[in-house]
Amino acid sequence: MGSQKILQTTNTTERSAHATWHFLQTWLFEFPHYRPGDGRSSEQNERIANGSLSHSGVHPLHLDTLGIINGAIDWSILTEACFDFPYNNAGHEVPAYQPRAAYEVFRRPMGGRMGCADYPKCYVLQPGNCEPGVWQTVVNGAAVVKDWFVVEADTLDGPKGDLEGDEL
Repeated sequence: MGSQKILQTTNTTERSAHATWHFLQTWLFEFPHYRPGDGRSSEQNERIANGSLSHSGVHPLHLDTLGIINGAIDWSILTEACFDFPYNNAGHEVPAYQPRAAYEVFRRPMGGRMGCADYPKCYVLQPGNCEPGVWQTVVNGAAVVKDWFVVEADTLDGPKGDLEGDEL
C-alpha cells in the first residue's frame, strides 16, 4: 500500500494504471467491438501520435471515463476518510462535529501516545454505548467528545469552551 512516503512503499496506483493501460492495449485491439464509440484522446494517445511513445504494438485508446473498482489505497488515509465522511457527507446541514474540533483530532498522529487508538471510544449520538465511566467524565466537564473519541478538555487548545461556537 502506498503511504505517501515514496522511498518506503511502491506506488500501487501508478503500477495498476500502467498494467491496466497495457491490458487495454491488447484487449481492445483483439476485441474491437469493446472499444468505446467516442473520439476523445488522452495524454497517452497524444504521446503515441507524436511518436514519444513508440513501443511496438501500442494503439490509441479513446476513453471517456475510467472507473477504478476496489482500488488499493493507503489504510491510514482510508481511516481519516472514515472520520471525514460524517462531517462532509452527513446528509444534512448540521455536521456531527465542528470544523475546528475535527481539525484538532485529524492532525493527531495515528497510533502512539497521542493517536486516536489511545483514547476511549465514545459515540456522540449514542452516549449509552460509551465505555464504562467514560460518559460521566464528559458530563462533569473533565473531558469532551470529539470525533467519537473522549479527550481531556484541556488537550485541544485550552479549555473546552475555546472549541465552542466554531463557524460552519
